[in-house]
Amino acid sequence: MKKFNFTLQSLLDIRLRKEDEIKLMLAKKINQIQQSFAIQNEIHDKLRDLQETEKKRRKETENVSLLKASVAYRFKLKADLIEIVRKIDTLKNEADNIRAKLTEATKQRRAIEILKENKFSEWKKEQNDLEQKFIDDISQQSFIRKTRQL
Repeated sequence: MKKFNFTLQSLLDIRLRKEDEIKLMLAKKINQIQQSFAIQNEIHDKLRDLQETEKKRRKETENVSLLKASVAYRFKLKADLIEIVRKIDTLKNEADNIRAKLTEATKQRRAIEILKENKFSEWKKEQNDLEQKFIDDISQQSFIRKTRQL
C-alpha cells in the first residue's frame, strides 16, 4: 500500500504560515488596543482625581496660581484623552483590516484543505478497492486450489 501524497502540500503549508503570520499581526494589534484603553482609563482616573481635589481645594482656599495650573493640567488631560481616543479608533480600523485579511487567508487555506480531503478520500477509496481486489484474487485462487484437490 503506497503512502498518500498530496501534490499541493507545499502550497497548503505556505497558506498556513501566512495565516499564522496574520494571526500574530492581529494579536499584536489587539494588544496595542488594550494598552491604549488602559492609558485612556488612566487619563479618566486622573481627570476624576483632579476634579475631586479641585472641589476640596476651592472650598478651602482660593489660590489663583493653583487654579491656573489645575486648569492647564485639565486641558492637557483632555487633549491627551482626545488623542488616545483617536489612536484607539485608528487601531480598531487597522485591526478590522487585519481581520479581513485573516478571513481571506482562512478561506484560501480552507479551499486547499478541502482539495486535500477530497484527494485523500479518493486515494482511500482506491486503496480499499485495490485491497478488496487483492483479497478477492486470493480467495479465488484458494477456491481454485481446493476444487482441484477434490
